[in-house]
Amino acid sequence: MDDGGAGWDWWPDGGRTLLVCPAEALDHLVALAGLGPGSWVTATTAEAAFPAVCGERFAVVLVDLPVAGEALASLAGELRIVRQGPALIVVGSAGDRSAVLGRGATGFVTREELTAETLREELRRWTVPRERIGRLVRHVEHQRRVVDTLLEGVVICSPAGRVLHVNESAAQLIGRPAAELLFRPPPLASLELADEDGMPVPPGETATARALRSGRPVEGIVQRMRRADGEWRWIELSVSLLAEPPGTAPYATVACFRDVTGEREAQASHLSAERRRRQLLEHASDGYLVLDRHGRVREVSPSIERLWPVAHLLGVEAATLFDATAATSFRAAVAGTFDGSAAPQRLELRLAAAAAGTGTAGDGPEGRWVEATVSRAPDGDAGDGGGAVVVNLSDVSARVRAERARRFAEDRFRLGFENGTAGMSITALDGRIVEANPALCELLGVTAEQLVGTSASDWIHPGDAADRVSERARLLSGEVDHYRCERRYARLDGGVVWCLVDVSLIRGDDGEPRYLFSQFQDVTERRSHEAALEHRVHHDSLTGLPNRRGLAAFLDGALGRAAASDTKLAVLFLDVDRFKVINDGLGHVAGDTILAETARRLLLGVREGDLVARFGGDEFIVVCEGVVGREDADVLARRMVTLFDEPFDVDGKPIYVTASCGMVVVDGSTSAEVALRDADAAMYEAKDRGRGRVQVFDERLRRAVSERLEIEQALRLALDRGELRVRYQPVVALAEGRTVGVEALVRWEHPTRGLLSPAEFMPAAEASGLVVGIGAFVLEQALDQVARWRAGAFPSIWVAVNLSPRQLSMGSPASACERALAERGLPAEALRLELTESALMDDVASSARMLEELRSLGVAVAIDDFGTGYSSLAYLSRFPVSQLKIDRSFVASIGSDPHAPEIVRTIVSLAQAMGLETCAEGVERPDQRDFVAGLGCRLAQGYLWSPPVPAEALATLRTAPVAPVAPVAPVALVHSGMPAARGTSPADLAAVTDALTPVP
Repeated sequence: MDDGGAGWDWWPDGGRTLLVCPAEALDHLVALAGLGPGSWVTATTAEAAFPAVCGERFAVVLVDLPVAGEALASLAGELRIVRQGPALIVVGSAGDRSAVLGRGATGFVTREELTAETLREELRRWTVPRERIGRLVRHVEHQRRVVDTLLEGVVICSPAGRVLHVNESAAQLIGRPAAELLFRPPPLASLELADEDGMPVPPGETATARALRSGRPVEGIVQRMRRADGEWRWIELSVSLLAEPPGTAPYATVACFRDVTGEREAQASHLSAERRRRQLLEHASDGYLVLDRHGRVREVSPSIERLWPVAHLLGVEAATLFDATAATSFRAAVAGTFDGSAAPQRLELRLAAAAAGTGTAGDGPEGRWVEATVSRAPDGDAGDGGGAVVVNLSDVSARVRAERARRFAEDRFRLGFENGTAGMSITALDGRIVEANPALCELLGVTAEQLVGTSASDWIHPGDAADRVSERARLLSGEVDHYRCERRYARLDGGVVWCLVDVSLIRGDDGEPRYLFSQFQDVTERRSHEAALEHRVHHDSLTGLPNRRGLAAFLDGALGRAAASDTKLAVLFLDVDRFKVINDGLGHVAGDTILAETARRLLLGVREGDLVARFGGDEFIVVCEGVVGREDADVLARRMVTLFDEPFDVDGKPIYVTASCGMVVVDGSTSAEVALRDADAAMYEAKDRGRGRVQVFDERLRRAVSERLEIEQALRLALDRGELRVRYQPVVALAEGRTVGVEALVRWEHPTRGLLSPAEFMPAAEASGLVVGIGAFVLEQALDQVARWRAGAFPSIWVAVNLSPRQLSMGSPASACERALAERGLPAEALRLELTESALMDDVASSARMLEELRSLGVAVAIDDFGTGYSSLAYLSRFPVSQLKIDRSFVASIGSDPHAPEIVRTIVSLAQAMGLETCAEGVERPDQRDFVAGLGCRLAQGYLWSPPVPAEALATLRTAPVAPVAPVAPVALVHSGMPAARGTSPADLAAVTDALTPVP
C-alpha cells in the first residue's frame, strides 16, 4: 500500500487474498469458509497495520490460498451467506479479476488501485448493516436446530462444496461422525455412488452438481451409496438451492436423503420372483407350449422360435410335430396328464422331418431331438374352461448326437479291445486287473479268468518291479497322466517276455481318476536283436571274447572294486610272436584258426571271474582280480605262456606258435590307461629279449617309459623350437664312381644331450604320432636343398626321404609329395621315398594303393633294410617299387660272417630277376664295395664315402674322380661333433671327397 502505514507487506510471496467484512460476521464467516487456525489475523493485529480501516469497525481476514482460480471464486461465493452481494475482495492484480467474475462478483479492488481512501470508500459501499447480519445469523441457527430434529439425513453445503452443516441422521447413514464432515467436501461426492444399474456416478453427475448446473432442485433420485465402512445402501436423494433474494445465485445447497434399502430389497425380491417365474417359462428350456384338452397349441413362449415358427403352431395338434413313434407316446402322456392318472412325464422325442427342417441347420442324420416335460398347468385354464397342459421343450439334439457318438466310440473301442493285436488291460486304481483282452492273455500265456482279479504287479519281472512302483506313484499323484517304459513280464509257463508298455490315467467327467488303461507290445525279438548287437559291439566276432570296449568297461569296474576292497589285480598283455609271418605265409584262414584257438586256450587257463579279451590283431589281455602278490600273478602269467607249448592244428598240420607276455600288478589308484600302457611296455620288452617269455613291468621299465614320455614332450617342443636338423649321405653309382643322389636323415640337436640319432627318439615319435610332423619337416627341408643343388653344381641329383608306418596310415603321401614338388618347381624324379618291409606289410591293400599313386606321380619307391622284415615274395611282386636297399647288417658282415655274402648275392639276384635296382647300405671297406659291385649292385652308400653330413659339407666336395679308398671321416665333420667312421683319419678326407662328383 502507499498510505504510509506500518510498512507490513500484506501481499507476501505466497499470494494471500485480503477479505474484508464487518467484525460482527467474522466468526460466522470463518466457520462457513472452513478457515483453520493461522489462516486469519486478529483485529488487534490488523489495527496495528491499518488504523484507518479498522476505525470503521471492520476485521481483516488473511486466507492462506492462491490468488487465482476456483479457490478465490469459491470464497467469493461463501461470503454471500453474510451479505446480499459478494463481499469486497482485494486481489493481487487486475489479472486476478477473472477468478471472481464467474460468480458474478463486482466488488473488487486491485493492488494497483488501492489506497487508504479508496479502501475506505469501498468498505462503506459494501458494508451490511449490523441488524441485517444478526438477523441472518439467527435465522441460520434456527434452521440448524430444525434440521437436526429430522429423521432424514440433511447436509448443507456451500456452492463451492464445503459442508456447512450435517445432522445426526445424515452422519449415521454416511457412517462417519458429524464433526469429521464439517468444513470438508460434501460426503456424497467423496463417497462411492452407483446408479440403479450399478454403474458408477461420476463426480460431475451427482445430484448436487446437476442442481447447481441447472439452477433447479433435483428430487426423488434413487442411487446406491457405499458407506464409509464399505456397506452398500440404497438412498432416495433430493437437493434444494438456497438463494436470497430468490432468483439470485444460490449461496448454499441442501441435500436431503433417506435410507430405502429395505424397500428396494423387498421390491427386488418381488421382481426377482416374477423374473424367475418368467425365466423358467421363457428361458429355462428352448420353449414351452400350452395345450388344451384336445392337445392343440393355445399359447407358446417366444423362445419356441428356436424350434418352430410361432405363427405356424397356434391351433396345431402338438403331436403332429413329432415323428410317428414319438407322436403316439406324446398323445398318451398328454391324455394321462389331463385325466390326472399320471404324474408329470419326461419324454425324449424326435421331431418330424418337416418340422425339424424349420429349425437350426446341421442336425445330422440323427435328426432333431427334444426333451419334453408334460405337466398340468398351474392355473388349470387354457381359455375354454377345460384345463390346460404345459409342455416344456429342450433341444437335446447335441446331447443325443454326443450320446450316440459315445456309444459308437465305446463300440469301436470294444471292438478294438477284443480284436486288437496289442495286449490291453483296464486296471483299477488299487492295481487289480479289471479286464484284459485276448492278446494280453496270449502274451502272458494265461486265460482271462486267471488274469482278471490279480494284481498287475504280480506279472512283472522282479528285476523291473521297482521301476513300476515309482512310475505308478507319479501317475496317481497327478504329476503325469501318461508314461511309457519297457519292462519284462513273467509268463505262466516260466518264460519272460519284454513289453513296451503305455499306461494312461483315465479320468471321469468330474476330473477325478477312474482307472488305468495299459497297452502292451511284445518287443522281445527287438530286445534280443539289441542284446545281440550290444554283444557284437563289446565282443570280438572271431573269438567271442570282449573287445576293447568290453575290456575298458570291465577293467574300470575291476579297478573300482580293487580300490573299494584295498586289493590288487594283474593285467597281462599277450602277443602272438611272428604272427604276421604265419598270416602271410599260411593265409588269413590259418591265422584266424590260430587266434580262435589262442582264445580258447586262454579261457581254459584263467581262473573263474578272470577276464580274457582280444585287444586287437594278435594281442590279448587277461585281467585277474584279487591277486595277493607279484608271485601269484607271475605263476598265472607263466601258465598263460605255457599254453602255447602244444602245437596248433591248422588243416591237419601242426604249427608251433609262441607268445610274449607283459604283466603289471596294480591297485585301485591306477587308471585303466596306465595299466594297459605298462603291460604293453613289458610285452615289448619280452619280445626284445627273445620272445616266448614273460616280462614283469618293473622299476627299470617304468623309468624307460618315463624317459620315453619325457622324450615325447621334449620332441614336441623341438618341432616348435627348430631343433631338428637334416643330414645328407651320398649315394654313389659304383660303375661310374660318382654321386647321383643323397639320403636325407634327421637328427635332433638336443639342448642338453647334444646331437641325437633317430634310434634315440624316432620310436617315441612313431608311438606318439609326432613322426608325421617330423616327416613333413624332413621332406620340406630336403626338397628345398635339392632345389638349390639342382640350380647349382648338381643339376641331376635326387634325394631319398624315409616314410614311417604312421605316415602311410595318415593322409595321402602322393598328394603331399605332389604339392611339395610343385611349390619348388621340381620334377618327380628329384624325389625318392624309402619304406621298410614291415611298413608295407602292415596293410597290404592300402600300401599297394599308395604305391600306385606314387608311381602315377613319377616318384620312385625303394624298400629300405630289405632282408630284415617278414615280407611275402608274392606280395612283394605286386608292389610297384623300383629299388631294394640291402640292409647294412648284411653288407657290414661281409668278410666276417660266411653266410653274409650268400645273403647279399641272393638279394641282388632276386632284385635282378624282378627288374629292380639294388643299393648296398653300410659300405665301409673297399672289399665290401668291390664285392657288391661284382654282383651287379649299381648303387651303394656308407662311411667308405661319407657319413651323413650337413648340406654345406657336400657342397664343398671336390669333383675329380678318384679310385675308391678306405672309409674316412672328413675333418670338418669331426670338428662339428659328428662321429668319425671306423678306420678313418683326417688325411683321407681328400680321397673321400673325390668320389662325390656331380653328374655331368
